[in-house]
Amino acid sequence: MSQTSYSQRLSEALAGMLAAPIDDCDIESKINAAAIPAGIFVTRDAADDACKVPTTTGEVTASGMGFTVLNLAREPVSDGSSVDNAAGKGCSVIRRGRIWVLTETAMTYGQNVFVRFTANGGNTQLGKVRNDADTANAVAAPGWVCKTTLAAGGLAIIER
Repeated sequence: MSQTSYSQRLSEALAGMLAAPIDDCDIESKINAAAIPAGIFVTRDAADDACKVPTTTGEVTASGMGFTVLNLAREPVSDGSSVDNAAGKGCSVIRRGRIWVLTETAMTYGQNVFVRFTANGGNTQLGKVRNDADTANAVAAPGWVCKTTLAAGGLAIIER
């Protein structure tokens, strides 16, 4: 069967894709109890080989690890837009370099990256990126800055 339709504008990336070739950037970690989407900030769990989404300020600023990397070897979720790191499965986490993430808010080039650690209103994905503290529901992730400008929430490159 032949392809009968073509997209005029393909997505530039998916959340969790690396945005540039990087040396010495990934560490392997084990996801704890719940699935974590690609491109989400994670912190150390009780075991050194486990990670989870942050639930406190200190889990972003003191024990934060980095962002989950997209693994295309895994089966995509139903909408095809992202691949989750299932509970109990290995996961790559980027500590330094460039990665694509989905943001909650507009972003500006060079702006500090804030990470959500408390659900608020419709923003329920912990570990997601935004441009401010959202009244103490998010905190700046040390060293991470935005490398793209967005007028509204969407895909952005961040770097450390």
